Amino acid sequence: MTEITIRLHPKLAEGLLANEAKGAQIIASLSHQAAKVMQRYGRHITYAPLVLQKGAGCAMSVRGGARGAIIEIDAPDTLIVGRGVVIDRQYKSRGNMR
Repeated sequence: MTEITIRLHPKLAEGLLANEAKGAQIIASLSHQAAKVMQRYGRHITYAPLVLQKGAGCAMSVRGGARGAIIEIDAPDTLIVGRGVVIDRQYKSRGNMR
């Protein structure tokens, strides 16, 4: 069975957990977005944009192997405007570089 671990940057987690119900909704939304990106591009993502709220955003990355994947969600405002998903060059062979 594949295991997926989602790690939130401490600054992001602290802000969302302090916001209780609304923060939980945002965490669910981030998890959903991250899972969709991983399903589409695979387990070797160097950078991918995620939307937080009110136009804010952050970056995520994915690394993993045969047993599972670790999704790292970075601090708020780590979004690079105009940048799409970047696949780890080592795993570019599937033709997913964008």
